[in-house]
Amino acid sequence: MGQDQDYVERAVEHLSTLVEEHEETSQEYHRGIRDILPSSGSDPEDAIPVGQFTGVMKEIAQDEEQRIRVRSAALATWMTFLYRRRDYKDFRKVFDDHCDIFQKPKPSSPLMVLYKGMYDLSKVSSKGNRQQAVESAKAAMKAMPDMPGALNLYAEAMAISGERGDVRGEDLDPALDAIGKAIDIDSEYAKYYANRALILALKKRYEESYRDINEAIERETSESDDYQLRITNYEAIRTFIQLEERSSKIEQMKHEQERAQKQLTSMRGETLTLLGLLAAVIAFVIASVQLMANLHSAEAGVLMTFMAGLILVVF
Repeated sequence: MGQDQDYVERAVEHLSTLVEEHEETSQEYHRGIRDILPSSGSDPEDAIPVGQFTGVMKEIAQDEEQRIRVRSAALATWMTFLYRRRDYKDFRKVFDDHCDIFQKPKPSSPLMVLYKGMYDLSKVSSKGNRQQAVESAKAAMKAMPDMPGALNLYAEAMAISGERGDVRGEDLDPALDAIGKAIDIDSEYAKYYANRALILALKKRYEESYRDINEAIERETSESDDYQLRITNYEAIRTFIQLEERSSKIEQMKHEQERAQKQLTSMRGETLTLLGLLAAVIAFVIASVQLMANLHSAEAGVLMTFMAGLILVVF
């Protein structure tokens, strides 16, 4: 097999304990998968080196002498490692080549549904792909309604769709509810706060969004192998929040300018109308004065009274 057998035995022991104590749909199961990732555990010296990690997990996943649930857990760990490192091409290849392992315990394995959702989320270049990712994430959330990773998967799929302009506003409320539930269950996982920050920014709740992205950066552990990659991603989200906020302010200023322009146009129209009336009244006054010059005093008085009444009606 070519891998350090000490690492293989250690991984098998960890995964065997994991599958004996927890179901695949539980948070503890997926936290156990995270714990075995390189340098993410409480004791980094016991972790499998990054350079040998995928080889060790591949060996266990392909070892037909191992129990199928142990092989399934090894495959899940292998794919989680690739996904966290954003090695999406390799992630999809591993899924395509080995997904039958997920199907052997039972045809509708929750792990199969979850990693299919991650598979679809790893290729979101078109609107159709993004819609497929959302549907797959919904299926994962339905299969694992109390598993934070599945809830986060749906929230992340919706956040990406929102970022690309597919959905906005109230359409993001279910995703906000899902990521809120994930944080309630596992409040220590930094990435959940980052995804909520992105959704809040799309909903124009910038103060809360900044608070969450700062929380994500603060909670991210520097011991993880992908620490720098994650921090870079969080900083990209912070930049997105800033751009969204500035764009919102510019849009608001634009609306205010348009409203002011409409008010100015309306006032100008009213002023022109008043000037027209004033010109008509002045002309009437001049004509009346000329007419009164040729009238008797009584007739002139009647005309002056009529003229004063008309001016009062106009103004």
